[in-house]
Amino acid sequence: MKVYCKILGFTIRSCGIRNILAEGYDLVGNVTQVASTCPWLPNQSFTENFNYDSTDQLVSANEAQSYQLAVNYGNWGKVMQ
Repeated sequence: MKVYCKILGFTIRSCGIRNILAEGYDLVGNVTQVASTCPWLPNQSFTENFNYDSTDQLVSANEAQSYQLAVNYGNWGKVMQ
């Protein structure tokens, strides 16, 4: 799957607790990757990855240094705990 990246530039887009450097999207517009920095952790960057199923529902997200998330869906697309 080809991923398109949109470079936003350092500190141009800030979301409060981190600065977004770049975002990657798949062909249908789902965010697949976000690269960011945190102001209180100089010289350190973070890359979050997002994966989707064939119906474009989020199935996993992770950042190597901090978290991993898996999402399971039941009937009618309902999120299961």
